[in-house]
Amino acid sequence: MTGELALKGTTLPVTLLGTIDIDNDTAFAVFQTDLPRAAFSIGDTNPAVSAVVQVTAQITAERAPEQTLRKGTPLMSDLKDKTAVITGASRGIGEAAARHLAKLGAKVVLAARSTADIEAIATEITDAGGQAAAFACDVSDHSAVADLIAFANTTFGSVDILVNNAGLIDPISRIADSDPEAWGKIVDVNVKGVYHGLRYAIPLMQAQGAGKIINISSGAANSFLEGWSHYCATKAAVLRLTGVAHKEYAADGIMVVGLSPGTVATDMQVSIKESGINPVSQLDPSVHIPAEWVAQTIAYLCGPEAKKHAGTDFSLKTDEGRKAVGLPAL
Repeated sequence: MTGELALKGTTLPVTLLGTIDIDNDTAFAVFQTDLPRAAFSIGDTNPAVSAVVQVTAQITAERAPEQTLRKGTPLMSDLKDKTAVITGASRGIGEAAARHLAKLGAKVVLAARSTADIEAIATEITDAGGQAAAFACDVSDHSAVADLIAFANTTFGSVDILVNNAGLIDPISRIADSDPEAWGKIVDVNVKGVYHGLRYAIPLMQAQGAGKIINISSGAANSFLEGWSHYCATKAAVLRLTGVAHKEYAADGIMVVGLSPGTVATDMQVSIKESGINPVSQLDPSVHIPAEWVAQTIAYLCGPEAKKHAGTDFSLKTDEGRKAVGLPAL
């Protein structure tokens, strides 16, 4: 949302990034302006707000009441001029993430095997005033992922964020009934795909001195679900990749974090429902969260508050996690 902010007779063009609730009756709006940066203090007890609100010059305003920010209240990430690469971006979580990060100012590179879909989404983002590009990529092919990272860097000048989202769950079957070739394909995409992203993004982020990698995880990483041997095993592997990558590269300014969103209203849930194998398939569709909530969480994990979750999975299946992002409670 864009508009103008008037302070002591000075009017500034601004973009609304979000709000920070102080109590039931009071909230601070957080704005971003494209004009020259200067700090605008609105209260000694609110340093986080002072860090994200920007104006054109040093402007004196009435001091805000001595209030303390509610613990866990989210700050919207300012992603202007950041480049985000998102795999599995043709639909579901990946598509929602690309659209949301672009709205926050990021330059997004959408990657998926289905070229037509990501090109159409990238065009819609660009037509709406954002910056986006599409790149056909099968994440199970390490050379294709290397080309994806190189393309993003060449096109937009950096790779600041990588969202390892591409993942498969079909075919769902018990171990004795499973097809070894199909089972192996899940490993190629769900595990090797994440590894490939880490392998080629990390060196570039090291050279930049910073970077953020968000691996889409699942409660299946710590569960035993009938018919999901491939999914449980691969998501457990992704969780361990997240931890190892954090241990190896946190000192280089690279934050690696997992995101366990719970059940999400995407095409994957259709396959799960049709399988009828385990309790997840029996869930009412109304309990699945929208992909847009996951996109908001990805943006949250691009911010400074995510650091305390680095090397682990951040979960949206707790009231604490949802409150941190600003989502409705369970």
